[in-house]
Amino acid sequence: MISVILSACVLATLTVAVHATGIAFLLRLHLQPRGVWHVTRILLRMIWWLVLLHLAEISIWGLFYWWRGCLPNAEAAFYSSGPPTPRLVTAIWCW
Repeated sequence: MISVILSACVLATLTVAVHATGIAFLLRLHLQPRGVWHVTRILLRMIWWLVLLHLAEISIWGLFYWWRGCLPNAEAAFYSSGPPTPRLVTAIWCW
């Protein structure tokens, strides 16, 4: 049971760390906007950056599911780790 709780905490921490680091990096790049088009570019970059961050987070969870054998193959593991599924509940359910 301790390993389940520890694994869940590590996965949640990695997810938050990836998200926080990515947002901090993006904000550091664009602290002072200089016009409407500059703000538009910043917003578009932020959207794409968030998409990439979410893909990294999904990859972390998918690799965990696949490594632990929670799902039969890598495709199912990555599919199940997307945003519509409650990842932490699925990780605990795996055991």
